[in-house]
Amino acid sequence: MKRIGHILRDVWAFYVTGFREMTWGRTLWILILVKLFLIFVVLRLFFFRPTLQGLDNDAKSETVGNNLTLPQSDER
Repeated sequence: MKRIGHILRDVWAFYVTGFREMTWGRTLWILILVKLFLIFVVLRLFFFRPTLQGLDNDAKSETVGNNLTLPQSDER
């Protein structure tokens, strides 16, 4: 058990030292995080509309059931 803790501490120290000594890497990580934040905000605003907001439990279950099940067609 001590060996696993020692390995985890060494890995943690390796990454902390690496992030402290970065020059361009820190800027790139900030850019990546800002882009991810913007992507998720845009997706949330435009694609994931709150369709279940304000509905009671029965209406929510009916809405989800209608969205998940496809109508059966006899044509093949």
